[in-house]
Amino acid sequence: MGFDQVRQRRLSDDIVEQLEGMILEGTLRSGERLPAERALAEQFGVSRPSLREAIQKLTAKGLLISRQGGGNYVVENLGSTFSDPLLHLLESNP
Repeated sequence: MGFDQVRQRRLSDDIVEQLEGMILEGTLRSGERLPAERALAEQFGVSRPSLREAIQKLTAKGLLISRQGGGNYVVENLGSTFSDPLLHLLESNP
């Protein structure tokens, strides 16, 4: 009998999940600026480094754009971000 190892979730993963949900349900619209880091961290009840890590993950996923000194924004064209990569690969290579 084998057991799978239990993986501890990071706080930033929970923040990513909540922000993704807000984007998908339309609470955060495309092109909209996120609240300031300090205010957002207070709303989530987390530290700013955890929030920054979550924002970096969402930027890497293509959901957010970070502008130096200008804040963080939801990307304009969300449709391409949520498309199936396998479908895209099959469409581009018939």
